[in-house]
Amino acid sequence: MGLNKIGLIGVILLTVTSSSLAKPVVVNDGRKVTGLVQIENKINDVNGTIELRSAMRNNRWPLGYLEMIQSKKTPIPPLRAAWYSKDIMPKTGEYKLWGEFQPSTIEGMGGVIGWLNNETGVGIYYQLNSYDGFQVGTVSFLTDDASVNITLDGLFNLDGSPAKDDYGSAWSDLGGYDPERFAVLQLTFSPPTDQDKEVLEDVTARISAYPSNARTTAKLIEGTSKIELLTNLPLPEAGKHRIGYFGFWDSIWNEGSKIGNFKWLRFEGEAYNEMPTIEPIADVVSNEDGSVDIIELLVADLETKKTQLKISASALDTDLIPVEGLKILKKGGNQYLEILPNRGKIGETEITVVVSDGVNQVSTLFKVILQETVKADPPVLSISRNDDGGLIVSWDGKGQIQYSSYLRDWQVIGDANDPFLGVPNNGKLKIGKDAQGSKFFRVIVP
Repeated sequence: MGLNKIGLIGVILLTVTSSSLAKPVVVNDGRKVTGLVQIENKINDVNGTIELRSAMRNNRWPLGYLEMIQSKKTPIPPLRAAWYSKDIMPKTGEYKLWGEFQPSTIEGMGGVIGWLNNETGVGIYYQLNSYDGFQVGTVSFLTDDASVNITLDGLFNLDGSPAKDDYGSAWSDLGGYDPERFAVLQLTFSPPTDQDKEVLEDVTARISAYPSNARTTAKLIEGTSKIELLTNLPLPEAGKHRIGYFGFWDSIWNEGSKIGNFKWLRFEGEAYNEMPTIEPIADVVSNEDGSVDIIELLVADLETKKTQLKISASALDTDLIPVEGLKILKKGGNQYLEILPNRGKIGETEITVVVSDGVNQVSTLFKVILQETVKADPPVLSISRNDDGGLIVSWDGKGQIQYSSYLRDWQVIGDANDPFLGVPNNGKLKIGKDAQGSKFFRVIVP
């Protein structure tokens, strides 16, 4: 059977469910940047670069964390950047994320970012500022206005007053933080309370942020405190809501260099899951003899490889197409549908193909129409002697007569290089009396 790529007509049916991550999941373990997407300041007056890459010893052995590096050119404002997860996206405004960061120098700023709308470039970060402490702020990567690249816009104290660049508001003290160790920066978004709504009418979330040492994540670093704020920044739409690492080089006097090390970005909450897709399948018309071309299933999914998608098919009328008559085949990284109708059956039925990524599923349906096989009598060739001694090949006039000298390389009579063959006319072909050698003829009827 031939392979039939179909994508013309059909009906798409969607079934949507959500992915609930009850337990924390690892977004990135720090070994590779696979699955992370970079976003950085649009303002970059010196064409500086910032990079997140696997840290290596002697350019050969991975050290188990990522290192962020800025080129020597230092723009104003500093070239802030984030690497957000391509696959794991918060579905609601209630979640927690945390990641580990260790600065390489006092100019190296780093932490995590959430509430990030990857379309507008606006998000809320929580970072370690080695100069002064830990801080929460708002970043706008895609702005053309340097004054709003990093601000406290959309952040408020619990009493509803605007947040300030000060301890007890958007800052907390360094306390006993040891720069020789990784700090775990935890950023939590939760639904606003009734009291929050009273002090800030358009509040969208309560923010909680605090640092801890690795392997003691439930305990604050001694001497520091938890930052608690409110925000009225709009909740990013599902599919645009991102989380990730955040960092930059904070000096306009010193040339850019290594900023710091990152690892173990984690997420806890309900994750948004993109629907898998399947292109519509055109209706199939076949004869009752049971021959149907194999159909390639054009499927895709953002988070799941297409070879790992689960595909099933069912027929509405199992008398025409039995359960065992629908088979999903895998060939060369693609999946196909094989249809084996019951022989001798006439009619039509709907086939439903369902594609699932384990969480969400999508389906499409198309018709299979089985027609009665029209049987035609085979053509009959006859030969007779002409009055002049030549031969006449006769048939009923339907179809195309072809010629061959060796039962291969069949040719239409008009293309045959034989001077003794006449022109077919009303089901008759004349052959000259001087013709020599073997000559074979056949008639092809559509």
